Amino acid sequence: MKSAAPSVLAEAVALARHAARLGWRFLPAAGFWVLAGQTANLLAGQASTLLGADQRVWATLVFVAGVIVWIGCLVLAVHAFEPGLQNLARPGLPGSIVPGQTRMEALTAATGPVLAVYAAWGLVEEQVSELLQANLAVHGIDAQLFSIDLGKADFYLWLALGAWVARLVLRRWTAWRPSAAATLVGLLAEGTFVFALFVALRTGWRLAFDWLTTRQVWHWIAAGWDGFVALLPPWRIWFSLTLPELVRDLGRRVWTWLVPGFGTAVLLPLMWIALVATVFGWREFRARDLVAGTAAAHVPDALTSRVQAQGRRHPLLAVAGWLTRDLRDKYLPVLAALRLVGAAGLRFAGAFLVLVAANALLWNRMDDLLTMLLGPRPFAATLGTIPLQNLIVGFFTTTSQLAIFAAAFDRALAAAPAQPAGFTSTTSAGLENRR
Repeated sequence: MKSAAPSVLAEAVALARHAARLGWRFLPAAGFWVLAGQTANLLAGQASTLLGADQRVWATLVFVAGVIVWIGCLVLAVHAFEPGLQNLARPGLPGSIVPGQTRMEALTAATGPVLAVYAAWGLVEEQVSELLQANLAVHGIDAQLFSIDLGKADFYLWLALGAWVARLVLRRWTAWRPSAAATLVGLLAEGTFVFALFVALRTGWRLAFDWLTTRQVWHWIAAGWDGFVALLPPWRIWFSLTLPELVRDLGRRVWTWLVPGFGTAVLLPLMWIALVATVFGWREFRARDLVAGTAAAHVPDALTSRVQAQGRRHPLLAVAGWLTRDLRDKYLPVLAALRLVGAAGLRFAGAFLVLVAANALLWNRMDDLLTMLLGPRPFAATLGTIPLQNLIVGFFTTTSQLAIFAAAFDRALAAAPAQPAGFTSTTSAGLENRR
């Protein structure tokens, strides 16, 4: 039987070639959007820092706006690769992919989901860390002068609530009087809601975890684990390393290294394939796709008909549908698009993850080389050059990664089952409903 390793390697090489062709052909367009987003994010962080603690509300809004513009530019950078995708024009596309989306349509559909996924994978911590570095360079070590205060979870909850209400109002306004300006402001409101909500959840989680560690049940769990380790025989595994020490170290590494590493190195890249699908026109989440071929295949259609009939008569159902429209039309389709990865198979997933890891390793080493070439400098000079260094390395890292994601989506699309002839999409809402 043929070994799987050469197959994975061959798939990785083919994927790398496709990504290289996309990157070389569309570097000017995609690179422009990446550079524009990074520059806007950097300038917004600097402006937020200069506003300081006296204008903390405005400083926070400017900071969040910079993050949203950066995410929007990432969406546009991905969108720039569309003309080079070979399988996007084939007949019988799966799901509800509508190729040929405009930039505004791609922004409207994908900015919120991309921001939410990035926030779930540490975007908040990354952006706040960069902002704190800028504050340290300008204000010194006095945190009272900083332009951001993460200790006030209630402020971010109110900010998220206000942004959510503004989003609903603007969506209603654009449905009544379509306007590109109102749509962009609505995107800012949606992004502010997502980012502020994750900041509040981050702060709340830390407070809840600190509270949990002071409870007796936490000490019972810790004592139970220590008791289990103590019961293990003191066998020597390697030199002076004993079995209890090995088990204790493995337990620590699982939670501090394996679980976070799996999320960052495996789940996040796979999620990016689904996000790229949203940028390129994947618009629909259909419950019937999840239960197709099972005994429950008739349930989604029956429930949909009943809810639609009740919605016309019951105002509460109609309001609930209006309030959750973004969830159904933007965020759930991202999860549904993950079936592209399943259709492509484990060999494709393994090759894709290897290529993503190799690309990240390459640019990390380039970052280390740049740091070595700059040499030792005073602390203030180091803080001043970190943003520029991050901008340079981040440009090449991000552009190459986006090319890999676009190429992976294209190859996964080739493996996805085609829809039968005459298939008609049942997408619940058009673009005007997603704004």
